[in-house]
Amino acid sequence: MALDFSPPNFLQDLTGGGNRPIAFSVWCQVAGAAVMPLISVTSASVWEHAIQTTTGMKARCLSFDGVGGSQGSADSTTSLTVDTWHHVFGVVYNHNDRKVWLDGGGIGTNTTSVGTPSTSALFLGVDGVGISNLDGRMAEAAIWRGGTATAMGAEEAGILAAGYSPLCLTKRLTGLHFYSPLVRDPNWNSFGAVLTTSSSPAVVAHPPIIYPGHQDHSVRSPGPFGNRLPPQGIMPFGLNHER
Repeated sequence: MALDFSPPNFLQDLTGGGNRPIAFSVWCQVAGAAVMPLISVTSASVWEHAIQTTTGMKARCLSFDGVGGSQGSADSTTSLTVDTWHHVFGVVYNHNDRKVWLDGGGIGTNTTSVGTPSTSALFLGVDGVGISNLDGRMAEAAIWRGGTATAMGAEEAGILAAGYSPLCLTKRLTGLHFYSPLVRDPNWNSFGAVLTTSSSPAVVAHPPIIYPGHQDHSVRSPGPFGNRLPPQGIMPFGLNHER
């Protein structure tokens, strides 16, 4: 089961964030065309890196500097559909390089220079600078940092959008900074942050996700990669439709 983040529900860890380079991944449903924050890392409600959806129903990866007054936003070229599960993957590589993918494609890029000295707090379902809340659902939230995030891009976006858990990306586990499947208790099977809730998010159906586990070809054949082995040695065993 996933979590419903209808306002005013959100999750936070005030020390669980991290600065660039940083990569974000999450499955989401949104209830309408509006700015909907998904995952945000911020400090002092001033500096921020985040993924969100837009009023134009695009996926966005952004960096924001409330002191210098600058913002850089990479928006996907494809659109979300209301009340439908979509996968959003975004990477802030540097102060002037960020990219976003929606459902493994529709890549958007941005090269605006944005200074962000510190982004130490982690928020899910709310904008870290206090602008908006998510009206929708999220599952499988993850953050990578450092050199691991720098090395991530279209391949990881495609694998994750095909339904593989972030835990299946074995070559990226050393840089996995935070992960939560967002199943009932937000801290169940999670690591890297201890999330507290602002209210009580409702439990809803979880999207189908392939988790590491026992090998079971019957549940994943032909699967998103047909009869080929998945890319980069990921560990894709065990299909979970709903928890």
